[in-house]
Amino acid sequence: MLAAPETVRLYSEEGGLLRGYSRRNPVAIDLSSLKSERDRLKDNLREIEGELRRLEAELKSLRQREIATKREIEALAR
Repeated sequence: MLAAPETVRLYSEEGGLLRGYSRRNPVAIDLSSLKSERDRLKDNLREIEGELRRLEAELKSLRQREIATKREIEALAR
């Protein structure tokens, strides 16, 4: 039987900390750590999106070359 997932409830508190309580233990998370992690993830996402756009452009170019090559082959076969 699967255990129920832990529930974490967070609320703001002075000093830039979030405190919450799970079923087992109290949890304290530093807000600046969360913000820096969020910023790092946003930067990584921007890099991945840039790479995706580059790969999509390369794929489009390859498809166009493939179509042109097929047309050349068809023209030579006539």
